[in-house]
Amino acid sequence: GNGVLHHHRRPAEPDANATLRLTKPFFLRLVTGKAGATDLLTSGDVDIEGSTLDLGRFLGLLDKAPGTFPI
Repeated sequence: GNGVLHHHRRPAEPDANATLRLTKPFFLRLVTGKAGATDLLTSGDVDIEGSTLDLGRFLGLLDKAPGTFPI
């Protein structure tokens, strides 16, 4: 079915496979397709702790939003 990712600000889980911290401007570039996987791994606006492989698997589950959609 349709899934939704909800954001909740809270401390990182100590046993998380991966933790991703990024700036809001970078997040917006990422979700609009202006930044990709290479940018995610090389940008100074991003901090990744833990398994980059598990993070990549998780991000691979997300569908790219269409450029336009009715609201």
